[in-house]
Amino acid sequence: MSGLFTAQHRLLLLALTALVALALDWPLAAGAAAAATLLQALLLLELDGVASLRAWLQQPRLPRWLVLLLALVAALVLLSSSGVAGVWLQVVPRWLVAQQALMSDLAQIAIASLALVVTLRQFSIERVIIKELNLITQAQLVDNFIQGISEMVSDGDGFLEDWPLERMLAEGRLSALIGGVDGTGCARVLRFLSHASLLTPLQRDQRVGRPMLDGQGGYVCDRFNGVPVVQLRQLLVGVKLAYTDLSGVDFNGADLSGADLRGADLRGANLAAANLSGANLEGADLEGVIFFHGSGEAVSPAGSESGLDLSSGRGTGAVLRRTRLAGVRHLSPEARAYCHRWSGGEFRR
Repeated sequence: MSGLFTAQHRLLLLALTALVALALDWPLAAGAAAAATLLQALLLLELDGVASLRAWLQQPRLPRWLVLLLALVAALVLLSSSGVAGVWLQVVPRWLVAQQALMSDLAQIAIASLALVVTLRQFSIERVIIKELNLITQAQLVDNFIQGISEMVSDGDGFLEDWPLERMLAEGRLSALIGGVDGTGCARVLRFLSHASLLTPLQRDQRVGRPMLDGQGGYVCDRFNGVPVVQLRQLLVGVKLAYTDLSGVDFNGADLSGADLRGADLRGANLAAANLSGANLEGADLEGVIFFHGSGEAVSPAGSESGLDLSSGRGTGAVLRRTRLAGVRHLSPEARAYCHRWSGGEFRR
């Protein structure tokens, strides 16, 4: 550090000496001091090509503009003391007058280029602002949806109450919301609905359709005859959910055909009976994913002619026609065997 300060102090002293010698009309001393100043400035800047220019830009001590200014002053003093400056003072003005039209054109080009740079910069800033405003608006839409659904399906005593009209309105609001948010917002809504058990088929009392309590602070799940508060149906066809967090989401047989689920976090998600035809799950995390209910050789995709049997898994599996499963992670042996059997060769390739 002391060496760096010494070099900088030497540069200032030499520049001052050159200016004083020039003021006293000592051309020899001024020229020598200016040459020494220029050499010291070049050594301090370490200008030796592209690498030295980078080093110059990274000098942390004297202001870089000051070092460059001192080098320029030293060069001018050196030219003045050697008598070259007088010649240039006669030649340069005549050349500038001859090139006046060219200089005018160059100035106009420079002004136009500056205006273009300012316009592009302004456009870039406006895009960032618009993106941030869209994110804020989307977050408000999701929050309003969550609050509205929560108030709609709960009664004054804190119990779940979903009459048919309320379920239809909830599905309609969800359909409108999915079309107005991006993948991250859609994934947030799906996580809320799933973790609030609003996508899970619930057992009803077979009288007025109220969900049945399980005696342990929750509601009874009935995969065979239950009715969920919100049914996804075809709301997620072709949806873009790549690289989103869908962990623990109960899709409950939703139609996900053509959906983009690349790199999605699907840990613990329920894809049983879901239609994944043409969906892209490349690189998705499938740890603990449920592709079917039951177990055994009788497991088959939903919609097959074999009927539905939850115990054996017949008719409960996900539909994997043309589903892209390359690079999926943390797939269980049972799920891997199911994909090998029913993916139509896409998984094996």
